[in-house]
Amino acid sequence: MIRPNARIRRLVASAVPTRVLRAVEARRRRRTATALERSGGVPVCDDVAAWAVANGRPVRRVLEASEGHRNLPHTIEPEVLPVFRQRLEARHGARDLVELDGARLIGRTGLVFLPDGRLVSASVFGNAVLEAEPEFSRVARRRRVTKPGRYFSLLVLYAREGIYYHWVHDTLELLAGVLDVLPPDTRFIVPATLRPYQHETLRVLGIDDRLEPFSGDEVWDLETLFFAPPAVHSGSNRTDVDVWLRDRFFDAYSVVPVSSGRRIYLTRREQARRRVRNEAAVEETMRRYGFETVAPESLPLAEQVALFAECEAVVSTHGSALTNILFAPTGLKVLDIVEPGMSDLAYIFWSLSESLGHEYWYFLTESVEQVHERANEPVVDIEKLTASLDSMGLGPPA
Repeated sequence: MIRPNARIRRLVASAVPTRVLRAVEARRRRRTATALERSGGVPVCDDVAAWAVANGRPVRRVLEASEGHRNLPHTIEPEVLPVFRQRLEARHGARDLVELDGARLIGRTGLVFLPDGRLVSASVFGNAVLEAEPEFSRVARRRRVTKPGRYFSLLVLYAREGIYYHWVHDTLELLAGVLDVLPPDTRFIVPATLRPYQHETLRVLGIDDRLEPFSGDEVWDLETLFFAPPAVHSGSNRTDVDVWLRDRFFDAYSVVPVSSGRRIYLTRREQARRRVRNEAAVEETMRRYGFETVAPESLPLAEQVALFAECEAVVSTHGSALTNILFAPTGLKVLDIVEPGMSDLAYIFWSLSESLGHEYWYFLTESVEQVHERANEPVVDIEKLTASLDSMGLGPPA
């Protein structure tokens, strides 16, 4: 995600002229690239499209630049978290698809090396992330394998552990603007071990029969690699990309999103971490307000899509299950119950809601400390819960 120094830059951005900010950012990128080259021992390329043009390689524009303004979230809290204010402006650069002959692929993270040996920083969301990526600083000797044919990599840093949000948002959205222009014999490089839901999503996109599992134990020398930087950074959204992915699922499952007034509360009781400590009291309150309890991961993916496509409101503690608001009708009411240890990531489903025209609310809850700060068990304040639901216009049914 975005590092602390980036947060500071965003706080001062409104007080500094744009031309000055661009000059400062350019110097910072040069310094970071130089430091990366010293620490990792390899040169870094932070603009693969420019490199391709300079080296006579094919480049195709697949997404134009876009920008927009996000609205602050709704909350009963006295103040909105700074993490939201820092992300009010949504700016996304143009996206180009580059055809590379002789590129290399290294490590589970999917580090891409150009034919001249330079590492593509966009293969891991840019220099700031690359600097902290262990596989960069210890590119060990591995067996090299020549791979004939044409490939597109679906290896993504944050998605390599199979987390649902990162797979749907970071990995599948890599194909936006790209999937329909790749040659039909292109094979897709994926993690060596995929979960059943991941295979299902790739079937939805029609590429499950063209997968090339990659463990990172070898270095792959690829005859041809098609490369495009991420359409958006993890945790950010652009509407055209979200709509493209959403519609592919709707078409595959013959789903039409129409609210039936259904209200659902997403439980984490089947998860190993961040289960609600006082869930019995929460569920009793949700029932009074006309909500049913659902564990989405217990349902086939097609049923999850169909369920969210008819929802009026969704309430959940902050977690990957909220990714499915992607499939809800425009205007869905979302209540995100944020445990303090997750507050720096609270913007994720707000960004998705803003992209899709949903009404996003949140409030902070207490927590019971566990071993890992992001595994704390939330204790939901029932008064905050009912006050939020009332403020959202979701009072108990008559």
